[in-house]
Amino acid sequence: MLSLLLGALCQFASAARVRVDVWGDPAHTPVILIHGSPGGRATWKQVLPKLSNYYVLVPDRPGYGGSSPGKAETSLAAQSTRIWEALRTHLDGRPAIVVGYSYGGAVALRMVADQPGDVAGLVLLAATVNPAYENLAWYYRPGRWPWLSWLLPRDYVVSATESAALPAELRLLDWNSYELPVRIVQGKADEVVDPRSGAWALARLVRSTDAQLEMVPGLKHDLPEKRPTLVEQAVRSLLD
Repeated sequence: MLSLLLGALCQFASAARVRVDVWGDPAHTPVILIHGSPGGRATWKQVLPKLSNYYVLVPDRPGYGGSSPGKAETSLAAQSTRIWEALRTHLDGRPAIVVGYSYGGAVALRMVADQPGDVAGLVLLAATVNPAYENLAWYYRPGRWPWLSWLLPRDYVVSATESAALPAELRLLDWNSYELPVRIVQGKADEVVDPRSGAWALARLVRSTDAQLEMVPGLKHDLPEKRPTLVEQAVRSLLD
């Protein structure tokens, strides 16, 4: 009986673990990359070569890849807690630059709010920030139908589930808590995140020590894939 109980506890701990992939020299400035919804480590394939001079940490967010795949975590606070716990051993107390793409931008905002002393700067890439702009898209609605969802790809269902909860989660963020440098990059032709989101976020970063917005003409939502240099430039500008 004891062995069964210990086995169950180990299985639970494994299920709750967040996978983190690491690139680069630990002596360099740490950069944390938070992917969107759905997504995973592959989001940053084009970005990683651009960040070769940094110590890059890439977690799979809860529900994706190696982090409890198929099980949605709708709470930004819970995602933040689990990601920070997974990163602790890699950071060794050093503040990092946090980069959040799309839905990952909302997670990044929560991570900064929860652990401001662990963050040296924040980069928001085509980030979901305004609850008024984040109503559930029509193409996610089947993922919210219990009688159908079990037939659908699990990443799609996880994305639909967390996206449905996102507006309420965004309303919990305290924009007065961001007292750090921030870079926002937003495509003017973004077809997923409302292009007005960047300016909306900038207007609320009233306590940021240095907040800047770059609006990119012609750029759609696939920023990390199509314009990876913009990510490196945003990170580097926080250190200049």
